[in-house]
Amino acid sequence: MSTPFPSSLQQKLNAQGFSHKVQDNIIRSEVEMGKPKQRQRYTTIVEEFQGNITVHLSEINTFVFFWRTDLKNGALPFTFPHPFTGEVTEMEFLAPYEITNLSGEYFNINMNFRVIP
Repeated sequence: MSTPFPSSLQQKLNAQGFSHKVQDNIIRSEVEMGKPKQRQRYTTIVEEFQGNITVHLSEINTFVFFWRTDLKNGALPFTFPHPFTGEVTEMEFLAPYEITNLSGEYFNINMNFRVIP
């Protein structure tokens, strides 16, 4: 079972900075005559998300401990509410996180991750 994202941290990504990308799942083949053929490559596609959560200075250590210890520096999967459905879904990070200062003691933790099909 995957480690759950810390419940003490924000469970929804902020709207600002949010993006969603899906894998190209179509194979197209030229034919001698007529319209090119196309078909689905896989039975499921990979969804990638980029977004951030806002945390207070006092919450940064919770996230960093989760990343470094629970996920072995982001190598292990985790569960997090799907950004569209809210259903708890297994995810994995695609890149290290980045923390940026929002104002004073509030920070954004920027994350890139994908749904594990």
